Amino acid sequence: AGERRTMLIPNMSDHCHAFAAAFEACGMPAQVLPPPDAETLMLGRRYTSGKECFPAIVTTGDMVKFVQRADFDRNRYVFFMGGSGGPCRFGQYNTLQRMVLDDLGYPDVPIYAPHQGARFFDDLGIVGRDFLRIAWRGVVAVDLLMKALLETRPYEVNPGETNAVYRECLEDLLDTIRRRGDVVAALRRARERFEAIPVDRSQRRPVVGLAGEFYIRANDFSNQNLIVRLEELGAEVWTAPVYEWFLYRNFRRDMRAKLDGDLLLRLKNAAQDKVMTHDEHALAKVFAGFLRNAYEPPTTEVLELASPYVHCSFEGEAIMTVGKTMDFIRKGLHGVVSVMPFTCMPGTISNAIHKLVRTEHGDFPFLNMVYDGNEQATDQTRLEAFVYQATEFMKRSGPPKAQAAGH
Repeated sequence: AGERRTMLIPNMSDHCHAFAAAFEACGMPAQVLPPPDAETLMLGRRYTSGKECFPAIVTTGDMVKFVQRADFDRNRYVFFMGGSGGPCRFGQYNTLQRMVLDDLGYPDVPIYAPHQGARFFDDLGIVGRDFLRIAWRGVVAVDLLMKALLETRPYEVNPGETNAVYRECLEDLLDTIRRRGDVVAALRRARERFEAIPVDRSQRRPVVGLAGEFYIRANDFSNQNLIVRLEELGAEVWTAPVYEWFLYRNFRRDMRAKLDGDLLLRLKNAAQDKVMTHDEHALAKVFAGFLRNAYEPPTTEVLELASPYVHCSFEGEAIMTVGKTMDFIRKGLHGVVSVMPFTCMPGTISNAIHKLVRTEHGDFPFLNMVYDGNEQATDQTRLEAFVYQATEFMKRSGPPKAQAAGH
């Protein structure tokens, strides 16, 4: 029944639209769920126990909200939900959501949850062999558009212009993906549009990094518009890319295959990783010389940066959060904000390690933000204090170092 149903993708961030466009390019109808809102939260809390991590509550609420629509057709849709192993509850989301949909009377509405381990390629092979590559290029391209947005918006002369240009570029990219067009050409058009935006960089702003849990970091609703709030307080924000997670999955898959002695999977995974890394560099190159933050270090380098604190065999987001924080410090940023859902296991670990990182880097500004859907009265004060510290730190240090390709 999969071919006739429309794939419903959780609305984590704009990257999900690229994912939907890739499904469509492979002949599978797909759409992104509406953005989460207060109703999402209310429904999510009603159908969970409160012990789950926040992204589980939000994504469950989005599913419930959709099936409760008056025009919902149970024969038309299938929900997409990622999965994972390692010390994280993400792999259990789809199990919880299956129980919730069954309880609501929708046992016949499928949840498609490819596991991120060895079977990932095979699971996604159902929508055509080239789906993975189309989706990958789309996700990387959206990350690059996000970088252009974040490096331009704080300096725009006409408020709102950068957001408008970003939306135009995103629509152009999604249309290109659906048509299986030239993504590099779409990014070149995007660069021209961003370069044409009038900016005033005479006022130096502290550049702060955003690291932490994958969903909270990328989802504006869940992090209470953290990036915009930091910009309003006078900062420029560089965020860890969404695509880093997929490259890290390749590393983990290889590590597992090595332990299992599965040489065939290692070879297959290495070939896949090589293609993905090649595509990532080809797309980032379009913005070289325009974006200071165009290139990302390879996964192995991020893990190496984290290695004094976490061994690479300890799987999950904690090691990537710590490694990315070290990368931001190395690049000469003026502070780092790390975000996590309340009670997140990898987040709790990385937060503890960050305390050690802080003591080793003296007065480097660092802020840990925890989210559970409730507005904290002290959040704004904490953000103001952090940006003030970052501004003072900037006065004592130079501008960030741009990342060259191949590093």
